[in-house]
Amino acid sequence: MIQSSSPERRNLIVLSLAIIIYYLAGGNLVNGDIKLYFVNITFARPEVISTFVWIMLCWFCLRFGQMNRGKYTKKHYEEMSTLSYLLNKHVSKQLSISYNEGVMLNMQYTHEGWCIIVLNDIKYQFTGIKGFFVLLPLRIWCVLTKPAFTLYIFPYILFFFAIVVAYLNWVDSLNLVLDWIGLTIETNP
Repeated sequence: MIQSSSPERRNLIVLSLAIIIYYLAGGNLVNGDIKLYFVNITFARPEVISTFVWIMLCWFCLRFGQMNRGKYTKKHYEEMSTLSYLLNKHVSKQLSISYNEGVMLNMQYTHEGWCIIVLNDIKYQFTGIKGFFVLLPLRIWCVLTKPAFTLYIFPYILFFFAIVVAYLNWVDSLNLVLDWIGLTIETNP
């Protein structure tokens, strides 16, 4: 069971995983039968259920986005600021200043980019592409060791993966039908 304090995140993750597993495991409806644990139900129009599942997936993604707008950025910046040891070591190397364990760098995010404040109030700005790549190792460390990425970005990754897996399955099914009736689709002009 997925335990989450956010029902929006839980719903998006569970339904995305269900769709991914369904398609990757080769799931299909046979004669419109859906068998539940205790009850066998037959639907005359199973495509309605499929449509409903996709509408629900989009609804869960929309609700997750509405409830968590801006939270990842805030949480990520907080997490980056907590990496004081790595920050001191990495940024000292990038700025070519001597690393001293007694000197702590203060990291703040401003609207211009990351601002590193060193001893004697010397400020260094990391903006644009250079700033992105200077701080990339710290960002990767944050993604791997802190929860913001898995809390706020991973559900979107599962959502898009579910869509891609379903689309690829649909394209394969379409190609099988076209091959069966003798038509081919040219992919190269």
